[in-house]
Amino acid sequence: MTNTIEYGELIYSDLQAISRTDMLTATFNSNGWMKLAAKIQQTPITVTEFRQACASYPIVFTQKNPAIPIALMSLNLGKNPFVKKNQWQKGHYAPMSLRRYPFLLDTKDDQNILAIDQAIFEETGYSSRLFNDNGENSATLDSAIELCQNYDLQMKNTVLLCQQIEEMGLFTEKQLTIKDKEGNEKTTGLFRMIDSAKYQQLEPAAILALHKTQALWLIHTHMISLDRVRNIASMSA
Repeated sequence: MTNTIEYGELIYSDLQAISRTDMLTATFNSNGWMKLAAKIQQTPITVTEFRQACASYPIVFTQKNPAIPIALMSLNLGKNPFVKKNQWQKGHYAPMSLRRYPFLLDTKDDQNILAIDQAIFEETGYSSRLFNDNGENSATLDSAIELCQNYDLQMKNTVLLCQQIEEMGLFTEKQLTIKDKEGNEKTTGLFRMIDSAKYQQLEPAAILALHKTQALWLIHTHMISLDRVRNIASMSA
């Protein structure tokens, strides 16, 4: 049975727990995430990625609860201008949520289990393996474990920060408006963003509470990142 999981816009079409017995000799393309990333407009990011991501992408938040930060990378459906000729463009940060594909930490019986999208095995001619001939973890698998564990840990922290912001009533729903070279306006769908007016009205005690966590830094970086709308508008043209 196909186990389909959609995460943001990246779809794991056949997610299965990694098995040393069943996948001992399986080979795949360790750079396979690039093929999917080439069609993705937006993807979740963690607070630890804000510093690098804000240099290239506007960072906004999902409408659903809990709010999750996302990097908006394109204005065109199915086209990511940051991927060209199967390569991520130099000078721009590639989010962890994309780079970890085809791996994902899945939950079963209250335990985290590393899983893989078996669709990645359908492509032939690649040499990356999960295990070596002795049945030991390959360097590729160990790196995937570390990346997935780090991502999940950082995302849990990020969600807590977003909940703190939500409890203070600082989110508002807005669209981003972009003008092309001819002056024509184009709007995105609705996202949640920080309401700057409400933020400016916060009492010192509330500011201090945000400062004691990373929430204050998250807010400021999000606001700065909105200037990157021009960047993705230019690249999406």
